[in-house]
Amino acid sequence: MAGAGGRSWRDLLVSVLQEQASKLGVPTATLAAKNAAANVERICQDSASTSRVPLLNSDQRICRAVLQRMLAWVLDAVGKEKQEDVSMVQAVRFWLNVFNVSLYGSVAHPDSLRQFFRHTLTEVLTYNPVLKVSDAIQMQKEWSFTRTCPLLTALFRKLLVPFSVRESICQLQQVLETHEVNWQHILSCVSTLVVCQAEAEQLFRDLLSHLLLKAFGNYDMENMITAFLIARQAALEGPAVFMPYSEWFKASFGNAGGQHGSSKKSLVFLFEFLSELVPFEAAPYLKVHIMYPPFVPTKHRSLLLEYITLAKTRLADLKVAIEDMGLYEDLSVPEEAVQLPKTPDGHMAFIDALKRADKIPSNLYSTYLQACHAMKEKVLQDDSKAEPSHSKEPLEQLKAELAELRTLVVDQARWEDVAAQTAVVSDRIRGVLGASSEENEAAPSNSPIQVAVPAPRLAQGHQSVVDLLLTSFCQTLLAASSFNPPDRQGPCLSLVVKMMCGHRNLLPALLGRLCQLIYHQGPSLGAAHILGLAAFVIHLSECRALIPGVEANFGVSQAVPGEALSVSEYWSSLLVCRTEESFAFCLRFCTAAAAYLMCKFSSCPHEEFCALIPPGLIKKLQYLVPRLSLEARGVLCEDTRSALSWSSLSCPSLNYRRASLCLWKQAGFQELLKEKAFQLSFREWLLMELEVCPDKDILSASERQDFHYWAIYQRYLPAPSAAGGCDGELEKACGVIINAILDSSQRLDLGGCGHSKMSVSPEILCRLQELVLELRCRPKLLPGCSAAQRHFLFEILQGRLSGSQQGSALGEQLWRQQELLLHRRILVGLPASTLITTCWKGNRTVLDCDSFFCFVNSELKNVCSRGYALSYDITAHFFREGVDFQTSLEWSLEILQCLEERRTSWPLLFHSAERDPGKCRVLRSAASDRHTRLLPLAFYSLTPCFYRELLQRDPTFLSVALQMYIQLLQLFVEGEVLPQSDQDPIGQLLSTCEELDPELGAALLHFSRPAVDMELEEELQLF
Repeated sequence: MAGAGGRSWRDLLVSVLQEQASKLGVPTATLAAKNAAANVERICQDSASTSRVPLLNSDQRICRAVLQRMLAWVLDAVGKEKQEDVSMVQAVRFWLNVFNVSLYGSVAHPDSLRQFFRHTLTEVLTYNPVLKVSDAIQMQKEWSFTRTCPLLTALFRKLLVPFSVRESICQLQQVLETHEVNWQHILSCVSTLVVCQAEAEQLFRDLLSHLLLKAFGNYDMENMITAFLIARQAALEGPAVFMPYSEWFKASFGNAGGQHGSSKKSLVFLFEFLSELVPFEAAPYLKVHIMYPPFVPTKHRSLLLEYITLAKTRLADLKVAIEDMGLYEDLSVPEEAVQLPKTPDGHMAFIDALKRADKIPSNLYSTYLQACHAMKEKVLQDDSKAEPSHSKEPLEQLKAELAELRTLVVDQARWEDVAAQTAVVSDRIRGVLGASSEENEAAPSNSPIQVAVPAPRLAQGHQSVVDLLLTSFCQTLLAASSFNPPDRQGPCLSLVVKMMCGHRNLLPALLGRLCQLIYHQGPSLGAAHILGLAAFVIHLSECRALIPGVEANFGVSQAVPGEALSVSEYWSSLLVCRTEESFAFCLRFCTAAAAYLMCKFSSCPHEEFCALIPPGLIKKLQYLVPRLSLEARGVLCEDTRSALSWSSLSCPSLNYRRASLCLWKQAGFQELLKEKAFQLSFREWLLMELEVCPDKDILSASERQDFHYWAIYQRYLPAPSAAGGCDGELEKACGVIINAILDSSQRLDLGGCGHSKMSVSPEILCRLQELVLELRCRPKLLPGCSAAQRHFLFEILQGRLSGSQQGSALGEQLWRQQELLLHRRILVGLPASTLITTCWKGNRTVLDCDSFFCFVNSELKNVCSRGYALSYDITAHFFREGVDFQTSLEWSLEILQCLEERRTSWPLLFHSAERDPGKCRVLRSAASDRHTRLLPLAFYSLTPCFYRELLQRDPTFLSVALQMYIQLLQLFVEGEVLPQSDQDPIGQLLSTCEELDPELGAALLHFSRPAVDMELEEELQLF
């Protein structure tokens, strides 16, 4: 067909068609298609008939022969490595219009047209089957979608139009089972289906399972090799469209449930097959087989060891060291891609310097120079190709392809080309990343991505790629939104983001750049940036299955590394609300993201829709909207007239508080709040509120207090625990607050707010104090109940200490020390009465300090500045009367009654004489001056509770009572208690009473003198 004779009849045919088209005034392609279509139906019908000899007339036979010869000419042309003949390329492209289904219209019956396309597809897949399986194993990476001749890809896409994806794959399977095939065309067709049809991934998975089942069922090598070639070819297109080869191999052979695990014969069959592949295998596939070996029972372990030895030998022959292998391989990147710069860069200068220093062997340097020369020749050849884009720099090529992608996304009539163009963009990204896209990463594909949040680090050269991709996404979104709302933009943007996520080595830079933009620069972003990024993170969450966990390191304040976050949790954690500016940004960002989400995916089934929603987004809005809008704190009535539209978000004059309130009122959003997964719990609310810097808050102090009271007493305290509330239990609410305060202090760096990391939020602590005091007002235990009250506070603190797991011993020690210091701060900040409880013993209420003393002896003593003494603050707090007055009286009365029963003179406790011996003096000296001043008040608060006989029985009662009365008068009149001497107490009392209370002084004088006279008279009578 390549000779002069072949060209003559083609030229004649083209010239005749052009002449006829000119006369008729129609495009040549249309005329060619109509002429072909005139006989296609008859040909197809006769070909499909049961008769062995189709009855075709001479014109139909000439037409069929021409079609077959033209197809052969096209396939010969596209089979060439380079299409240097521009006229031939144009002629092939022109002839391919014959397969435009739309041109046939009603000329041919649909069934006949499908038969014709099926026949042609079979001809293409079986044309010139000269390649062996070994050739396919070694060359298939050259047959990926972007490396396949565009004309062949275009032919496949046209031939597959009349069929569903399932029908196309069934046709492919049928050809594989009944014909000798052209492996290049077969695998290029696989790539085309995987890239251009989203449903193809699952259908190919099903086909692979079917092929493996047949292979192990009949021990059939053909089905085995077909499965491996298809799995590898699909994986070449990247994880965005098909699972990586390593994942498929693990899923198929990595457990006992695989087809190979049924018997020893099946194991032998598998390893014989893998061993036969070894001489032709590329290093990446051998690495997968070694790093993720098939499951083998222990007794057959020798089969695996023999294969591994063979594979390592092959790797040694390829000069690939097993120690240098990473667990993750981007098998979609050709091994020989080198991307050398056109002018010497730093790397080349460094290599030259090493050579001059005799650090590089001569033979290796010679190989390097030859590779440079070969690449230079290749660049020069690429510059002469018909496609002008190949002469551009890699980044410029990427930029141009992204611009082309944008035009396709905006034009709904061209959406069918978006998938193919996305694959081209993906290939250009690999071209820009160059050698970095081939590096073996030292972790498996699901290993967490590290992001240093305080200062994200982006790999050299990656930021320009990421910025270009993000900019292009934002521009494409805004351009598409100017024509259609998100729900009418098709799957194009989802496909683009999925493609980005398929570049595993680009993800750290992408996530790091998001951290820079959202966490560090958020308040300075413009409306267009916010809308674009908000939509982008929604699609990022949609692709969460492709993104490994993220280990976000928030700095030195983070005691221990947290668990890996999902990508949704990651970007939600970047939306920190601390200052007025950050509150405004978070509200705008979350409102835009939720509005896009609800518009884009509102038509999805409810369960599928909920699965797409990042819980952190809805929870963030539950925190923000009621905080910033009073109206959101009450019972809502939906106003359909004020429904939030996506287009309104791009309006410069938009009030985001109103916009967020409109979103909040929508029935669809309120329905989401009823879903358990999206409900903001009391604990989560507290952790968000504890991040706020009070002096930089968007709310004033009074507004913030009102918000706290609403949230605690109206929203969370009465709410059921199933909805994140406290079931109306004060004790549960106190526990949640204490745990939240401690967790927040342990994990957050509040230094940016001017707070010490060891400080406790004073406002939240005030709310805790109020709840604790309210808790103390609950009814006390009744007499006769021997059980002590539960000391819930120490239970919470002890539970945190016993349940901690901080990894290393040093980490555990540091965490406990910091935790106990925080415990002490909370205890000191609460009323002193919380340290002690009461219980009944017999008919008496007694103090129960056991829980406090146990906590002190087991924990608090270990964080004191001195190992043998508690710190002053907790010691003073324990003895401080911050308790309520009635409780103090009850305790004091119990103590005095106990002293009376032991025949101890209790009034001496109130005596002021410094020289009095005994324990009473010691106890008085331990009290503070302030408490000593208040002793008169305590005395006369207690004595009315005593029995009259008890007061008369103690001889010192009268003098102590008088002394306390005088001091009470002094305290009331002068505000001070005057110092007293140790002289005659009655005389001193009389002199003081004459001044402060003359009536009492006279009474004392009257009752004291007769007593003296009587004593004298009695004494005289006795003598």
